[in-house]
Amino acid sequence: MYSKVKTIDELPLNLYKDKILWHQVLYGTLFFVTSGIWVSAVPLGIKYNLGHSETIIGITGLIFALGAWSSRFVSNALVKKYSKHEIIFCGLVLMLIAGLIPFVFPNLAGILISRVFNGLADSLAYIGLSTLVVANSREEEQGKALSLYTICLYLGVGIGPIIGEQIYRIFPHDVLHYSGLAVVVIALLLMYLLRFISTRYRTHHEATKKSSVFAKPVLYPGLIFMLGMGTYVGFVQFASVFSRHIGVNDSSMFYLMLGLGVVTLRTLCSSLFDRVNVKIILYIAIFSSFTASMIFSAANSALPIYIGIVFLIISNGMFYPALVLCALRRSTDYDKSTILGSLGVFFDTAFGILPIFLGYIASQLNYSKMFIIVSGCSFIGVFLVAYMKLPKDVDAFEV
Repeated sequence: MYSKVKTIDELPLNLYKDKILWHQVLYGTLFFVTSGIWVSAVPLGIKYNLGHSETIIGITGLIFALGAWSSRFVSNALVKKYSKHEIIFCGLVLMLIAGLIPFVFPNLAGILISRVFNGLADSLAYIGLSTLVVANSREEEQGKALSLYTICLYLGVGIGPIIGEQIYRIFPHDVLHYSGLAVVVIALLLMYLLRFISTRYRTHHEATKKSSVFAKPVLYPGLIFMLGMGTYVGFVQFASVFSRHIGVNDSSMFYLMLGLGVVTLRTLCSSLFDRVNVKIILYIAIFSSFTASMIFSAANSALPIYIGIVFLIISNGMFYPALVLCALRRSTDYDKSTILGSLGVFFDTAFGILPIFLGYIASQLNYSKMFIIVSGCSFIGVFLVAYMKLPKDVDAFEV
C-alpha cells in the first residue's frame, strides 16, 4: 500500500534537497492545520457563542492535554511494534471523530469531548511522523532535521487559526459547527493522501537501547520546557480573545506572523543547532520569551503585539529543537522514540495546566497580570538552564 522502504544509506547529504523529508513536512502541515483551526475557533465560540469565561477556555486546553497524556505512553509502545503509517492512520481516525463531535453537538460538552479526541490524535500523529524524521537523520544532523521538520507545527499554527477566525467572521453563531466540518474535510483528505507519503527509515528500536515508557533523563529538560513555553502557550491560547480586549477584532495576522516567522527562522538557521553550544541557544530562546511576555503585558494596541511576536518568533524558533537535542544527549541509553514521547509529555503538560491557570488569572485580574506571571516563569527557566549538565561534561544521567 505504501511506498517502498529504502535504506538509511540513501539519505542525501543536503537535507534541504531531501524530497522525502519535505513530503513529511507537507503532510504534517496539513495535519496540524486542523489543530490550528481549534486554536482560534474554540476560544471565540466559548467566549462569544456559549458565554463562558477565560477559565473555561483554559479548561479546554487541559482536556486536550488529558487526551494527549493518555495516549503518549501508548504511542511509545505502538511506534516500536507497528508501521509508522498505521500509527498516523489511527491519529487521523481520532481526528475525524474530533471534528464530527462539535459538528453534531456544537455545545460545551461536545467541545470538551472533541478536545480529548483531538489530543489523542495529535499525540499519535506527532510521534509517528517525528520518529520517521529522527530515524532518517544522521547523528550529526539531528538538530537540523528536527528544525526543518517542526516547521509543520508552526505552519499549522499560522494557517489554522486564520481558517478558524474567518469561519467565525462568516458564521459567528455557528463557528464550532463549521470548524468541526473543516476538520472532518481535512481528515478525509489526509486519509487519502497517507498512502502517497514516501518513507525511508531504518528500524527505530535498537536492541542495545533501553525500552521504557518514560526516559528519566528527559525530566530536567522537560521542566525547562514547561517554564519557557509559558509565553507561547498564553499567547496562542488566548490571542483571539485577548486581541478583542485591546480593540483588535481580527487576530489572524498575529497567528500568521508567528507561524511564518518561526518557519522562516528554522529553515534559514537549521544548521545552527548542530554547530552552536546548545545552552547558548536556550539562553537566547528563554530571554526572548521573557521579553515577549513583558511587551504583551503592556500592550494596548496592535503595534506592541507585533513587536512582541518578533521576540516570540526568536524564542520558539530556537527553543524546541535545542531542548530535543539536550534530551537526546542526556538519554543516550534510550531509543529515540522513548525520548521524543517522554518530552512530549511536558509539551502536553504545558498546554494542559498552563491555560487553565492563566485563564483564571485573566478572568479574575487581567491579561497584563497574566503575562507578567508568565515572564516570571521564563526567568526561572534561565537558572535551570545554567545548572543543566550534558554528557559532554558529565554522565548523561546527572542533573
